[in-house]
Amino acid sequence: PRSATVLTISASVVFEIARDDLLPLLQANPDAAGMLANAVAERRLASAAGAQQARGAGHEEHVSLTAKILTGIRRFFGPAGTKPHVE
Repeated sequence: PRSATVLTISASVVFEIARDDLLPLLQANPDAAGMLANAVAERRLASAAGAQQARGAGHEEHVSLTAKILTGIRRFFGPAGTKPHVE
């Protein structure tokens, strides 16, 4: 099982998406895993930059983090994705 701690600064609605619910989407659209990895990487880098006074991540760091996250997605869901989607 996976777990996460979420801390919000205002009232929020949080949804949990189960593996069995997301898997059909990833199987039907293999590029979705790469797009999801890219979105997570962007948010992580933005959070890290904000926490470190906008140090600004370079393109190489973004690509590397996206690939690392995609590897984790593939490990969790199986080979449902193809390649990282980095803009």
